[in-house]
Amino acid sequence: MSWILANVGSLVEILIAVLGVASLITGMLNRPKAAGIITTIIAFIDRFSVLTHKDAAGTVKLPGTASQPILTERTDITEPEDIFKN
Repeated sequence: MSWILANVGSLVEILIAVLGVASLITGMLNRPKAAGIITTIIAFIDRFSVLTHKDAAGTVKLPGTASQPILTERTDITEPEDIFKN
């Protein structure tokens, strides 16, 4: 316990570095679509990130939470006039 108290500054620097690297990786990647070990690794890194995947809703999230689902196009609007209908 005394080691932790003596090295709080170093531990904070390491935590910020881990969050920063995880955020950069997550922010540059799309959400993986295939199952496998890479998908598991990316999902694990996503949990430490403060950024969402570039194809996910939103930009920032709390560490420890998953990114929001992938953004999809609206299919209920077929014509420009449909936007203004009630």
